[in-house]
Amino acid sequence: MGEPNKKQLRFARKLLCGVFLAVLAGLFGYWWYAGGGETCAGRYSAAVSVVLFGAVGLRFLAGWTESWFVPQSPLQPLPKQERRTGLWVFFCFLLADIAMLVLVYLLRQAAGSQDSFLQGLYDFLSELAQEKNAPLRAQLENGHKQPMLLAQKLLFKNVNWGKLKLQLTPATALQMVGYLSTGLIQEKAHQPPEQILKQLSQMFSLLRLAFYREEYL
Repeated sequence: MGEPNKKQLRFARKLLCGVFLAVLAGLFGYWWYAGGGETCAGRYSAAVSVVLFGAVGLRFLAGWTESWFVPQSPLQPLPKQERRTGLWVFFCFLLADIAMLVLVYLLRQAAGSQDSFLQGLYDFLSELAQEKNAPLRAQLENGHKQPMLLAQKLLFKNVNWGKLKLQLTPATALQMVGYLSTGLIQEKAHQPPEQILKQLSQMFSLLRLAFYREEYL
């Protein structure tokens, strides 16, 4: 290997490693300051993972750039013994996974479950997916609740809740109004808005009779 090739190798290695580390640090910094992770332990575990990933990446880039200037010999087929070893390792992992699934099924049956093997596997995978997506589902639910809460504050800010019947609470009244009005709007969606508002007004008049105590009617 000549001197110019060594210089090219060092330059390429430094450039790629620098770009890799800059991108990795930028993404991790953005995640960190954007509120990534819910606990200190989670954040520092992520930091350790990033360091390890960076070390593996740098080792890969060093070997990859080295291969650019090394004459490549034609690929030789693997010996039969090595091919058999690879297949043996693959099937061992496959059998271990199947054995784990069967063991989980037997434990569920011993615990009194009446589900079939496929149903038990589906329930297990569904539970894993629900646990993984629980934070996202909570965020979506909160996002849907916020507009509804704002609308309730604006629409019912002048309501005198003291006129309600004793068995009714403001939360129950709001829930009934929201449920009935949403159902009416969905059912009459093909009608002009004026007719929908008229029917909503009629429905609210009936709800007033149902909600208020007699002395306030």
